[in-house]
Amino acid sequence: MRAEKQELRQALKKARLAMSGEEVHDKSLSISEKLMGGVDWANIKYMHVYSAMSAWNEVQTEPILEHVRQEWPGIKITLPNSSVSQEPPKHQFDLIIVPCLGFDKNLHRLGLGAGFYDRFLADQTNTLKIGLCFAAGFVKSSLPREPHDVPLDKIITEEGIMEAHDS
Repeated sequence: MRAEKQELRQALKKARLAMSGEEVHDKSLSISEKLMGGVDWANIKYMHVYSAMSAWNEVQTEPILEHVRQEWPGIKITLPNSSVSQEPPKHQFDLIIVPCLGFDKNLHRLGLGAGFYDRFLADQTNTLKIGLCFAAGFVKSSLPREPHDVPLDKIITEEGIMEAHDS
């Protein structure tokens, strides 16, 4: 299963890295707008959002951070630190926004393989878990799953919002 995931990761990375900076920016803005309209911000006190790595062409999160800081200044935002081997935060969050390299119709995500978000999300109960991914990351067949994989509540792409009850 790990080999299957690794092959899929490589193909999705290659496709994502082929996107131009302008394409990443434009699609990221579209995804950000959908997220901003798809969350009940009044019920969010603590949120965690990833810091997009531009070298990896991840969905950019700066527009989301700007929106929350301007419109909802009472929300406490946690960003991961730059340490590769960091431990997941122990605090319970109301909203966690995670990067996705790929995803399937069951809202399982494929990340880069370090397992950080699997460990982090496993301890987050009653938390809205949203993945951001470019639509090209959609995998038609179900992703290979391992017992520690945690499905998300929503995945947002430039084409729309997929929710758990949609599948």
